[in-house]
Amino acid sequence: MRRMTLRAAGVAFMLSAGLLFGARWWGATFPSAQIAYITAEAGQRAIVLLDVERGITRVLVSGLALVQEFPAWSPDGTRLAFRAARASNSDIYVYDVVNDDLQRLTDWAALDFEPAWSPDGRAIAFTAYEYAYGYRVCIIAAAGGQPRCLPEGLTDGSTPAWSPDGRAISYWSVGALRRYSIHIISADFSQNQTLTSDDYGSYQPLWSPDGTQLVFQTDRDLDREIYRVNADGSDLRNLTQHDGSDFAPMWSPDGRAIAFQTERQGNYDLYIMDREGGGLRQLTADPAPDYFPMWSPDSARLAFVSLRDGSAEVYIINADGSGLRRLTYNPAFDGFAVWRP
Repeated sequence: MRRMTLRAAGVAFMLSAGLLFGARWWGATFPSAQIAYITAEAGQRAIVLLDVERGITRVLVSGLALVQEFPAWSPDGTRLAFRAARASNSDIYVYDVVNDDLQRLTDWAALDFEPAWSPDGRAIAFTAYEYAYGYRVCIIAAAGGQPRCLPEGLTDGSTPAWSPDGRAISYWSVGALRRYSIHIISADFSQNQTLTSDDYGSYQPLWSPDGTQLVFQTDRDLDREIYRVNADGSDLRNLTQHDGSDFAPMWSPDGRAIAFQTERQGNYDLYIMDREGGGLRQLTADPAPDYFPMWSPDSARLAFVSLRDGSAEVYIINADGSGLRRLTYNPAFDGFAVWRP
């Protein structure tokens, strides 16, 4: 683990407007909605924090690496974990937004990505890749230390997601004979439960906010669909049932709705359905693709990435389809938008 302050490392804020407002806007408590996103400019990537209502921005991390991805907020909204790839390695970093402090959390031979905070903010699960082991789900203390990873026999695993009570982690795996499976493993890695296993791709399981169900995308119907299953493995159900590809499901924080991407109109658009698969509502219908819906903490709005204005930019839209608004203006790239809790 290595820790540094950004200023001591010579990394300056590129957009200084946030300094004028100080802790009122960027501290542990803040008066309006904020979104962190990845931006690219002049061959470098940076992480930016945006006040959605006022349009003011603060650059959190800049000049660290050519590739910065997978930003994930701590449950209390004070820290941001992300992947940074430098030279031939990829590690998990944590930036403390309140104290302007950058911590390198992993520093070993594995390529690390997809960080996910435990509900109590004390640990981070992530995916690690090593040639000898393949993909593994690992856990590390948020304060740093030695990672612990899935035991032998369960070495293949990706995209960890914590259960709301912090007792278990879901992940997906590709085992022998290319059989895809969805699993739940206890946080101490002592008990592993297989929820699904078949010859078709099943990916990215996500817990419902009440911890009773998971949704995931799968190719089991010869096109990509979104399925739901109870946490005990019962009541496996196809929620989308459409010939077009449906994928990237995302639960609303109140647990009442699921947003997803779809190609059912011949283009990447965003839809919402209720947790039973009903109440289908199309959010976007632009000729350009729309990607990666992310719910606001109050379940009222979604942020997403779109190419509708010629480059990847961040937009927001109300859950009822109204209020579409472009947030970023960058001819290179803006994406990986995540709302601050």
